[in-house]
Amino acid sequence: MTTTIKKGQKVWWDDPAREKSGEYDVLAVDYVKNIVKIGDGKETFELPSEHVCSFPTGFLLNFIKTIVNV
Repeated sequence: MTTTIKKGQKVWWDDPAREKSGEYDVLAVDYVKNIVKIGDGKETFELPSEHVCSFPTGFLLNFIKTIVNV
């Protein structure tokens, strides 16, 4: 299933380094380069769109990973 990421949408970023994972707002989308700019009011990040998923889906996936790893 493919979900189109749009400016203003809430997304979940599952940071591979596990330092910045969380809910972010989509600030801009470059569909040609497949880049999403996200931010939380303090920091912004530009990353490939496949690194984010719609909220709350990402939150739920992260929550399940946390429970399984306990």
